[in-house]
Amino acid sequence: MERYAVSRLGADEKLLHTQRACLPVPGTRLSAAGVLLVLTDVRLLFAPRRLLGIPGFGESAVHRRAVALRDIGDVEPVGEGAIEVRTTSGGRVTVRILPPDGPGFVWSVRRVAPARDEAIRWIREARVRAGDVSN
Repeated sequence: MERYAVSRLGADEKLLHTQRACLPVPGTRLSAAGVLLVLTDVRLLFAPRRLLGIPGFGESAVHRRAVALRDIGDVEPVGEGAIEVRTTSGGRVTVRILPPDGPGFVWSVRRVAPARDEAIRWIREARVRAGDVSN
């Protein structure tokens, strides 16, 4: 069973969507850390995966990657299985989407494309609902 270290949601915050992903090692097809994309009506969180429920060393660094929806400039597909979240301040976070079920091999591109496109759609729609932002 996969477990993730998800921050507490705010009192007025609603969960909209979750998607398994990983933070890729730049320039490779390897992942640095498994994460769960947690989309709420306020922010996009990157919750790190926990092995056997034990907190990991990189947990606080991954939690710092939470992005308020009002700060997301756009989200675009990158390659065949990844998305890039661009912030209005010029920051970028790239994540590889993993298949919604079964083992999360980064080379499972054909099974990942629909999940990647769904994650992009969810983030864009939440961004629009969070403020007066055009796609």
